[in-house]
Amino acid sequence: MFAAFGNNSSIDSMQHESPLSSLGSLYTGVKLLLGLQIENLRLKLTEKITILLAMVAFYAVVMALGLVFFVFVSLALSDLLATVLPPYIAYMILALVYVLAFVLICLLRRQIFIDPIARFMSRLLVEFPEDERKIINHELITKEDGTDTVRNNQ
Repeated sequence: MFAAFGNNSSIDSMQHESPLSSLGSLYTGVKLLLGLQIENLRLKLTEKITILLAMVAFYAVVMALGLVFFVFVSLALSDLLATVLPPYIAYMILALVYVLAFVLICLLRRQIFIDPIARFMSRLLVEFPEDERKIINHELITKEDGTDTVRNNQ
């Protein structure tokens, strides 16, 4: 019956294979695949945690150095103002600048802190397939005549 399709020796060998051996090889293949997937997950998790901790350490050092710089500049400004004004007025002006900076940071906390951190974490933890990256990096523009064009955002 299968002579018209060429050599049927492979078909005969498939018919003689026992179901238990094919189940065993399937089990072994699935077990190997799961082990590789778990190892891949461990490596990706290690990479992501390393990047995250490196960024935290970097920004902690930058913040510490920035704080020291800010304190010295503040002392210099207060001493500079103290040459023209009474010292208590110079310190009050500097305190007012601090209060205004605090209010500004509180008002813009979403744009300054939340959005950049969320963007960094989403880029770090969520990997888009290549075709979705192309869609995300392009913007669909509908013209007045009803035609659509795609603009590259990069």
